[in-house]
Amino acid sequence: MFRWFSNLKIGTRIVLGFSLLVIVAFVIGSVGIMNINNIQDSYAEDFNSVTSAMEYLERISSHFQQVRVNVLGFGFGDDGEYFLERISNHEGIVEENINNYYNLLNKLGIGEGEKEYQLVKSIEKALTDYENKKNQLVKDLQSGLITTEEYLSAFSKEGEGRQLANVTDDAIQELIDYNLSFAAQRIEKNELQSRNSIFVMIVVIGISIAFAIILSFFNCFPSHIQSY
Repeated sequence: MFRWFSNLKIGTRIVLGFSLLVIVAFVIGSVGIMNINNIQDSYAEDFNSVTSAMEYLERISSHFQQVRVNVLGFGFGDDGEYFLERISNHEGIVEENINNYYNLLNKLGIGEGEKEYQLVKSIEKALTDYENKKNQLVKDLQSGLITTEEYLSAFSKEGEGRQLANVTDDAIQELIDYNLSFAAQRIEKNELQSRNSIFVMIVVIGISIAFAIILSFFNCFPSHIQSY
């Protein structure tokens, strides 16, 4: 089977063997570099998306809490317009970051971010329910349909406004947990890809070494091949 190789001049065999090893080394290096680049790109993409998502969530959560504080301030304070203006400003920031989150999901494409999209929708619905209840209570207080005590009671203890706020907090926390779980899964996936790449490279290197030993044997003992 190897008679054609043994019939070659020793210089030709050496050049041929060396050329094959160079090709194998090039393939190993290219595959390794491609895998490393893919893993690095995946880490960078995951880091950027999760970091942006958590940044938007932090702003949504913190400014929603500011809305709640100023809603209570409206009931306690004398300057109602001041608190209503602050409520409107914080709600605007919340809405802005909700839209930023949707833009982030649009970059991921439909399917990959579908679960996340539904969680954002849940936050948006909870915020809308809270805002509608808040607007109605503010209107009722301004028109004298309810007392200050009734207004404040709605946003404390077991009041409906407080319950809706808790639903919103839970929806935000659910999306935070989703992002943390997603990040952990992506890290695990990248680590598995890295281990697989290392395994493949080790196997290919082992095969290359065995091939080099065989070529060396043929070059050093060409007479032994003549019998095959």
